[in-house]
Amino acid sequence: MDVETQEVIARAELPKLFRAIRIVLGLSQEKMSELSGISRVQISYYETADSVPTMLTFNKWLQAITKEIKELRKKEGRKIVSL
Repeated sequence: MDVETQEVIARAELPKLFRAIRIVLGLSQEKMSELSGISRVQISYYETADSVPTMLTFNKWLQAITKEIKELRKKEGRKIVSL
């Protein structure tokens, strides 16, 4: 598979991934905004493929979900997801 095709697939799947992970973690777009420092509107754009996050923004999102997963693991007292 060529790089261009991989990029098209990634751009199509990333919005679904953003939304699915947020929902599984029980986070609203507003709460995700608070945790990540990304505006709620931008989160909405990323989840609907109206915009593609920069690597800096993606890293903010990733740090926020990683922190949230660690918090859930503490609360549950068990391993939920391995990262």
